[in-house]
Amino acid sequence: MTRTTITPDAQAIRSLRLQLVTAERHLKDGLNTVSRALQTLDSWEDDSVSLQDDAGYIDNTVAIMRKRGGAGLPLKIDRDPELRDFILSYIYYLPYGEIVRKVAECFPPHRRTSRSAISRWWTEERSKIAASDAP
Repeated sequence: MTRTTITPDAQAIRSLRLQLVTAERHLKDGLNTVSRALQTLDSWEDDSVSLQDDAGYIDNTVAIMRKRGGAGLPLKIDRDPELRDFILSYIYYLPYGEIVRKVAECFPPHRRTSRSAISRWWTEERSKIAASDAP
């Protein structure tokens, strides 16, 4: 029985090498990202208390806010970035009641908010914007 050796051409070898080097770089970048995330998480564990809100989100901001002089939990809209962005997309041209209806159409019950909550949140947001625009 004779043995046959297949030798790929130089172009195929270069292409395979480039693919492997690229894959190695992506793997190293991914490992570095995971390492940084773990370091950040470790630093946060020292400063916060884990609490779970009604929506099932883990909220580690209570202790930090209290240390900074805040009252505790931020408003539901501030704790849910997707809800916040959704409301911001309508806040300038729809009344609060219409926004509440749109939120009810697009979000499950535990993530919905009331007209008065939107009003309180938007009042705070406008005061923050005004403060940042002041000379």
